[in-house]
Amino acid sequence: AFPADTTFSSSEVGCLYDNTTRFGLVAGSLTHDLWKSAIHYDAPNCTLTAISGETSKWTRDLLPHGVVSGDRIESALFVVMIGDDWRSCMERFGAQNAVVSGRREWPYAKPVGWNSWGSMKFDLTIEKLDQTSAFIAEELMPAGLTSADGTFWFCFDSGWQRFSDEDLDAFIRRCHARGQKVGAYLAPYGHWGKRHDQRIDKRYNATFEDAALKAGGRVQTTIANAVALDPTHPAVQARIDGQIARIRRLGFDFVKIDFLTQASLEADSRYDKRITTGMAAYNYALRYLCSRLGDKIFINQAISPLFPAQYAH
Repeated sequence: AFPADTTFSSSEVGCLYDNTTRFGLVAGSLTHDLWKSAIHYDAPNCTLTAISGETSKWTRDLLPHGVVSGDRIESALFVVMIGDDWRSCMERFGAQNAVVSGRREWPYAKPVGWNSWGSMKFDLTIEKLDQTSAFIAEELMPAGLTSADGTFWFCFDSGWQRFSDEDLDAFIRRCHARGQKVGAYLAPYGHWGKRHDQRIDKRYNATFEDAALKAGGRVQTTIANAVALDPTHPAVQARIDGQIARIRRLGFDFVKIDFLTQASLEADSRYDKRITTGMAAYNYALRYLCSRLGDKIFINQAISPLFPAQYAH
């Protein structure tokens, strides 16, 4: 939040409000399939401008917005609401987005659980994880720290991939026997390896550099120093297919998909030349992931654009 004498831009949605009375105005975009949008507030003139085609340091972009061409070009659909409580306006804004774009429903109890990153980061062992799972089952779950249906969600963050299928299968079975759901982790559109000349997938003769999103011919690493990967590249998709097949085969119940902003970066070009904007690429990426994960795995997004929101639970 900024004082009213500050000029600012807010991605997708912005709000002006009186912090004492809560009276406020909310303006934002309801469509997020093509454009990165923003609300710009000019403090000296006290004006709001709705922008389709916004890129800035806040979107983590190095390039201007991708070009959109055709016989008919439309901006994003914007809405403006004024009300006695800006918080209620924001709730209405979210509901209207769901009307326009839909929402991913989860008919079961909302997850309550634990994620390994906060306490273990990469220092993961099956023994440590098993001890943690047992402690939660014996001490916390009986005290009521569960989802509404009595389950607890025990979720890996980055680092689980190095465990063998045999060890993971046995561990997941023990968690399930304790009344726990188990979560996996994916960062499908980033490469943190030191070498960029490695092949992405054995089925394709393409390296991480080949499939990287480039700006001015240079590999983009603006997010967590990782190489941002093109979600339309078949080698990237093949790697994802292998990762998700393993998640489903082992019986994971939840997946945290991290660093998704990488898929939304503007780029010189992409493998699929029909995709010309970062947001179009992002929608392509999320549709691909959801089609592979199916309806039985809870999907959580992290480090991702706020909208579109219909792909995650």
